[in-house]
Amino acid sequence: MHLSRAKRQLNVVDQAFIHKLSSAKVGETTTYRLMCVIKGGCEFVDGLEIDWKIFTRDINCHIGGTDANLLITKLQNRKENVTNFTYEYKCDKKQLNALFWADDTSKQNFELFGDVVSFDATYRTNRYCMVFVPFSDIDNHKRCITFGAGLLCREDTNSYIWLLRSFLKCFGKAPIMVVTDQDPAMKKAIEIVSWETMNESDFKADFNSIVWDPKIFVNDFEMRWDALMVKYKLQDNKWMKDMFDLRSSWIPTYFKDVPMSGLMRTTSRSESENSAFNRVSHHGYTLNNFMNAFESVMERQRNNQIKFDFDTSTIIPIIKTPLEDMEKHASMVYTRTIFLMVQREILHSLVSCSQKSVTSGVVSDICIVKHKRTNISKKKVVVEKKEKVDIDYEWNFNTSEGDFEIYDIQEIPSRYILKRWRRDIIPTTVLKRTFRYGDSSRNVEKVAYKAFSMLDQCLSSLSNDDKKLEEFMQKLEVFMTDIGEQGSDKLPVTKEAHIDKLYGTTTNPEVVDVENPPMVKNKGSGTGKRLKSALEKATIQGNKQSRS
Repeated sequence: MHLSRAKRQLNVVDQAFIHKLSSAKVGETTTYRLMCVIKGGCEFVDGLEIDWKIFTRDINCHIGGTDANLLITKLQNRKENVTNFTYEYKCDKKQLNALFWADDTSKQNFELFGDVVSFDATYRTNRYCMVFVPFSDIDNHKRCITFGAGLLCREDTNSYIWLLRSFLKCFGKAPIMVVTDQDPAMKKAIEIVSWETMNESDFKADFNSIVWDPKIFVNDFEMRWDALMVKYKLQDNKWMKDMFDLRSSWIPTYFKDVPMSGLMRTTSRSESENSAFNRVSHHGYTLNNFMNAFESVMERQRNNQIKFDFDTSTIIPIIKTPLEDMEKHASMVYTRTIFLMVQREILHSLVSCSQKSVTSGVVSDICIVKHKRTNISKKKVVVEKKEKVDIDYEWNFNTSEGDFEIYDIQEIPSRYILKRWRRDIIPTTVLKRTFRYGDSSRNVEKVAYKAFSMLDQCLSSLSNDDKKLEEFMQKLEVFMTDIGEQGSDKLPVTKEAHIDKLYGTTTNPEVVDVENPPMVKNKGSGTGKRLKSALEKATIQGNKQSRS
């Protein structure tokens, strides 16, 4: 009987199951198999595998040409019902051209961690080839957080100007620094022009030694750059000249005074963030499906933030050095992730450094600290004021150099504790906020999920008692009969009406204010294949078997 046409109709629960798992990039085939396992066999599941695929097709057909209008309507409803939610959009001849959105939690995170922002475009997240641009940074656990996101039809200057202005309008201030990637066309040019040079190990080592030296000054950098160009005969290399002209935008020494806190010197954070979004999105998604996938990523991201906060407050760290008071103070100030870094720095300082000599003065003492491994000595000035010791050196646990001297200090001086790394910086009210925003009554969803949970607990408790389980089933059957009789005089819920309910609004409004975006082929979005480097191409070619 489960193969008959009447039994192959998907019920509301199955339809919701398909819709929710699609936000985690789980296809209809896998979703159907999961439901078969959950219910104990295919005969207990309404519909066949093909019926579950047809339902997804029906969703896409039902949304049809109202996809963009549906999304804008959802965001408008959200703005009216969710505190401090912001969105901006732009149309070109009524077609959606650009979109930006951010919620209150994102704004709170920007206030705390928005000194440096990284953004980089990612592709193939939706069927219209709109470029997805998330704005990212790291929190006090050194984990990725997202401040806001945008969708652009075109990856051109005007589109990015609009996006950045929307970002500024939303947050009210600009970050100290913005880290982004180069244009894909320039990346390709770099690969072609400079691959042979950059692949030489000697040049690569010399190049990195001046670019990433944290102690080099501007004048020294420019002198060493000129010497490097002469050494490798690159004075006439156009790409090298272009990169030198842009040196103030990418060489760390030109913005070493900006408190980046070791956040990012490349766009690796953005690439990591983009990878997380690509894992749950698909190039065939509608805009609304992509928004659901985006919210699922935000939910996991913010839930991880809660988990790391919980670990920080509940896990008692192991003290590893004789500086017990200082380590305990660090564990009470920093998050667990940052504390472990500080602890390694303290341990490294004790092992690698020693106090060579101390010269006492009227106002201050001068300590000579020696690095045991490199045999380098450094002078540290210790100023005494009102029986308090103030060490005049920069506390930096992101470097591998252990400059640390023992001078009867029991706690880390407050001037060296960066606010962004503190364990108590995120208000509890922010952590407790809802991650997914429903556009209808959330109370109905809460009650439904609670009912599912209670039913699961009942079945788990009665699974070992056949008699009680049978009685429980009989009560459920009576209850289901009563529900059927009460609902017999009501009109059945159509598939279209349930799709409208899943998306929280009417998918076929009488007036379409915003039309779907045009299909535009942006760089990197057309073929779905990433560009391969010269080395990768050579490796693939070398691995091919030659004809005998």
